[in-house]
Amino acid sequence: MVDEFRMLIDSMPDAMAELMRIATIGRSLGLHLVLATQRPQGAISQDIRANIATSICLRVASAQDSYNLLEHESAAYISAAHPGAGYVRLPDGRSLPFRAPLVDAVPSCSDARPVQVLGLEEGGWRELTAASAVQTLGGHEDELLIRSAQQLRALYEREYAPRSHAPRGEQKNAAVQDEYCPIPPELPENTPLPAVQAPVNEPVAYGIDPAAAPQEPADSGAASEGYLLGELEIARYGVRRPISWSGQQSLALLAQSAERAPMLYGLLAQAFAARTPVVLMTSDGALYRDLEPYAGAFESLVGAQELSHLRFCLEQLRTPNLWGAEGTTRPLIVVDGLDSWLEALVRQPDTENLLYDLLSQGCRRGYSVVFTSALNPRGRFAAAAHSTLLSRRFLDADLMRSTSKDYPTPAQSHYCVEGAINEELIGDQPLSASILSPCVAGFQELVQVLRGNAASASSGSNTRPGMLLRQFPEYYRMPSTEYVTAAHAACNPQGAKLLVAFDRQQMPVWLSAPAGAVVPVQGSRAAGKSTLLESIAQLNPQLSALVLEGSGGATGEPPSVERTRALLDSVKNPARALVFVDDLQYLSPAVQQLLLERRGEFRAMLVAYTPWPRRASSPLLAALMGCSRALLLAPASLADADMCTVTALPLDRFTQGEQPAGRLVVVDGASVCAAQVPLALSTAAQAVAATQKVPVGV
Repeated sequence: MVDEFRMLIDSMPDAMAELMRIATIGRSLGLHLVLATQRPQGAISQDIRANIATSICLRVASAQDSYNLLEHESAAYISAAHPGAGYVRLPDGRSLPFRAPLVDAVPSCSDARPVQVLGLEEGGWRELTAASAVQTLGGHEDELLIRSAQQLRALYEREYAPRSHAPRGEQKNAAVQDEYCPIPPELPENTPLPAVQAPVNEPVAYGIDPAAAPQEPADSGAASEGYLLGELEIARYGVRRPISWSGQQSLALLAQSAERAPMLYGLLAQAFAARTPVVLMTSDGALYRDLEPYAGAFESLVGAQELSHLRFCLEQLRTPNLWGAEGTTRPLIVVDGLDSWLEALVRQPDTENLLYDLLSQGCRRGYSVVFTSALNPRGRFAAAAHSTLLSRRFLDADLMRSTSKDYPTPAQSHYCVEGAINEELIGDQPLSASILSPCVAGFQELVQVLRGNAASASSGSNTRPGMLLRQFPEYYRMPSTEYVTAAHAACNPQGAKLLVAFDRQQMPVWLSAPAGAVVPVQGSRAAGKSTLLESIAQLNPQLSALVLEGSGGATGEPPSVERTRALLDSVKNPARALVFVDDLQYLSPAVQQLLLERRGEFRAMLVAYTPWPRRASSPLLAALMGCSRALLLAPASLADADMCTVTALPLDRFTQGEQPAGRLVVVDGASVCAAQVPLALSTAAQAVAATQKVPVGV
């Protein structure tokens, strides 16, 4: 046996001839020649190849060294986490993978150690046989080693060799034995999205015969729960298996937006395929634009410009299991781009606290929470996730992890996994991180799943997303007369309320208005004040309407006191009539005083105006200051609600960060809610709408 063979040849060239004589005539004499070197390049001559037909190659540094010995490059790609793994090239040209055992002591006559064999199984090491002392019957070390090897072979045959006479349930499957792989193949670049979620397989322990561990049938129901993350490998403990995330603990994905998008698409596709409610809060404008056409499939899709709706969703998600007990799965909450969200919420600490509360406690409330970030989360957010996935680019920028010798280096498309996912596989064994081949999906695959859900929803199956967190649409159409009549009969039988608009869940919004009530309608120019008055007239067909235009209408002259009095006197049944005053700022104080005096004769009076600097001098508004009911069109802040007693505006009054025309805040005592004014119908359109059917769910 010659160690460092190349150094020997370099220092003593004449030794090569003697070694070749041993190789040539040594076969007939029973001699074995073993030549070992770290650098085979240039040291293996044609004489050596002609006389030594068997080559053994462990892990080498370059593909050229592997090819020089084996005529292929596989030995150069053996992981350093698999010591003793290598290939042997036989005289017939075949290459067989092997894994050499660790021998740290040889039995001797003076120190006879018992033979003890352990098998590595899923639950840990299991002793296969009781310790039996090696017989000290004399002889040299070779005889003792041969007897030890015979005991090991007998033990293996007794434990693992297939027995044809054994019952069928106890026979070892030949296919399982064929899966023995001493050198594990490389992790694939990624794991494709499964069409149907399959049960997670049992772990495969490389370097150990799979037949050594008695496998019990897996519970397919429990294994199929959750989201498939990909194929995970813990090389240090010989474990590789598909891994799923149950959603019972929060998950962090640290990568750039372009890197994390395929894995994010995979999670979303699996959630939609399982009919799981999905809430996506993304600060990535590109991702938001891609998914905006399919926003109807989400429970809520929040973009970077929608900070008010973000806070609304966070406040609503403080409720445990917001979708009730009817949901069969945990809703998926995705916070994409946490670093950008925190930057946008620097001046909103309350919203930041709500966001941290969701990430850290959302899993306890029945939600599956996953968040992504391109930067390492700062402060308390660094400990919000139970498991963390880190991309290769993120690790290269992390100085502590990239310089650690114990930390694995993943491929460009792989992730390192830290946290609870590893603990589920190896318990409390020491481990810095494992390697994950992620389960990814393309955008088109996600679109196909969304279209499939839309088709099933249109066919009548109960898979439509709810309206609990959905934003307002930009507009509502005016319902039919039959619908309005049925709504009044069901919700307003006494006629003490006015139907003014519809809320975010498309339900009627009522305003309590006793006889003689005056309701201010405040809004900026082009906010939809005139449309609101027309819509209220159509939403309350049981009442007549009188419209006073402060701007003068077609004549362009504001109505005088005499003309106003004549119009009020012309109403036949004032107790069943509504008075609409548009553009109050153009009416003279005398006309306003007349309206204030005669308000008790009418069912209600709605006064619309655009705020002007000296509006406090208006007799009508001065009388309404501090009122408990009002209609506010597109208020930007509490300063626009100074007319009434309001302490906070609804957070859900926005659509994509803006308030379109007709967006309304209805103040009715202690109730403050956002609503949308339906588009008023023309005379011809009213005739068409009158023929529509009354909805069943009115």
